[in-house]
Amino acid sequence: MCRGETPASKCRSICSALLGSKGPEGRDEGPYNEDTASHQDEVVSMYVDLLSTALDAWVDQLSDDDLLAYALERRAEMLKAYSRPEMDVYDVIAAEISYDCALVKLCERQGMDVSILRFRSPRAERARVERRLAAFGTNLASLAKEAG
Repeated sequence: MCRGETPASKCRSICSALLGSKGPEGRDEGPYNEDTASHQDEVVSMYVDLLSTALDAWVDQLSDDDLLAYALERRAEMLKAYSRPEMDVYDVIAAEISYDCALVKLCERQGMDVSILRFRSPRAERARVERRLAAFGTNLASLAKEAG
C-alpha cells in the first residue's frame, strides 16, 4: 500500500507533475513535448507512469492473506467507482491504480511475470492478469462473490 496522501490526491499530484507546471497548454514543460509525442512507440502512457509511481511507493508489509484481502477490497472499490457517474475522474483512476498495484503484487507473490508496460491498455491487461491469476488458483471474481 502507499503511504501518506489519499489515492485521489496522489493521482492529482502525479498527473500535474507529468503534464508540467502549466498543465495541458504547457506540455513543453513536461515529459510529453512535441518531439516525443511524434514518436508514438517512445511515448509511455500516462497510466503506466502512474502505475509505476504507485508501485515505487508501495510498502510491501502484507501477508499473503492480507494482500489477497487488499486486492479484493480494491477490486470492489474500482467496480463501485465505475457504477457511480458522479465520481471524480481522479477517484476512478486512483481506484484502478490501487487495484492494479494489488494485481501486480499478487502476481509477484505467485512467481508470475507481469510487465507494467502492458498496462498501456489497462482494462485489457487487468482482465488478462485476472485470468492468469485464476489459472494459478486465485480467481478474484469468484472470491469476491463468495465474500460479498
